[in-house]
Amino acid sequence: MADSQRFRSWIVDLEIHVFGSISNDYTSFLAKTRLDISKFASDDQERTVGIPVRCIVRGFMAEALLTVTLRISTRQAKGSILPAITRGLSLRASSSRAFPHTDSGDSRPSLGRIMVVPSSSIPSQPPDEEKDGLLMVGWWEEKTVTSRDGLLELSTEIFFASIDQRSEKAAGESACSVLAAVFADWLHRNPGDLPLRCQFDELVREGSSEWRSLCADAGHAARFSDRHFDLDTVLTARLRPLTVLTEKSYVGFFAMPDEGTELIQGAMSFDQMWDEVVGAEAGEDRVYIAGWNDHFFVLKVEKEAIYLIDTLGERLFEGCNQAYILKFDRESRVFSKDLAADGGGGGAAARHLVCRGLGSCKEFIKGFLAAVPLRELQEEMERGLTREDRHHRLLQIEFHYTSPL
Repeated sequence: MADSQRFRSWIVDLEIHVFGSISNDYTSFLAKTRLDISKFASDDQERTVGIPVRCIVRGFMAEALLTVTLRISTRQAKGSILPAITRGLSLRASSSRAFPHTDSGDSRPSLGRIMVVPSSSIPSQPPDEEKDGLLMVGWWEEKTVTSRDGLLELSTEIFFASIDQRSEKAAGESACSVLAAVFADWLHRNPGDLPLRCQFDELVREGSSEWRSLCADAGHAARFSDRHFDLDTVLTARLRPLTVLTEKSYVGFFAMPDEGTELIQGAMSFDQMWDEVVGAEAGEDRVYIAGWNDHFFVLKVEKEAIYLIDTLGERLFEGCNQAYILKFDRESRVFSKDLAADGGGGGAAARHLVCRGLGSCKEFIKGFLAAVPLRELQEEMERGLTREDRHHRLLQIEFHYTSPL
């Protein structure tokens, strides 16, 4: 304000916050910017202003366009023009490096569930998600999860979608092979990035929809009565421009306490395969589709971290209905639990560190995903009740090295 009679400048500081943060006050700071609204004080009409901003969400960068709607009013008493923001401010953003258009008729790939407010008017309660029809950006949570047999604990960062493939909004009951291809393709098209929560949800819905289209094909239905399509079928269908390089892919077998089958003799063990995966091309990010026991998930392997993307929450822990990303880095830890340490008194079990760092991913696959089925297989083998095809399905694990076409 130059003087009491003439309006020269009015700087408004805006902060961008995300509702649903891991912080206790419901919001997490994303970015801030400034707007001199004196530049838009020439008339009394409502104006929409677009401001380029760059948001950082726990290491993820999104180029965004901040859209502010304001209305200018005139106060005759002082003879000066005073601006007032009369509508809720909104943010529309894209994960791409290009700024999205400002057409308010299309909210995709809107980050959603974001409120842009002056620093003094942060609400004390989060808005109702269903009422607002908005999606969350998401956040990484430091969590500890226990294996189904209660023998191991994993402590690492986890990023959740709001749905998984079995959710009503996705309806992709057996869509994991298609979903793995969809996510692998997205990772190749967005190098260095991971999906925001709204993108995560959308990919789960898209992949599930394309899986249902495959199910509608009579030829596919005849070959796969359980609708668990193998990866070759998905790639041949060209749902995504994706291929597998066999020369960089690996097939290994889980070891059994008593390897009473000729199937795995002379074959690469899972531990040997893992050493190849983490040691190969250390300077290059790689995306693998892992297949085991009619189940597919994605591994994004980097030099300092490994990300495991799974679209069925139940595979993380019982009752989980959200797709998830596990981040394995130098802070990740796996503990063994001595359930007998308290003499069966119901107290806290003793914990012992099994692994720290990237190797925690290997221990998760072995001890969380595969341990219980393999233990059941061992018991069946001891009673002579299993068939070789069941041996093969439970013992063999594959890492398919993917590449964009």
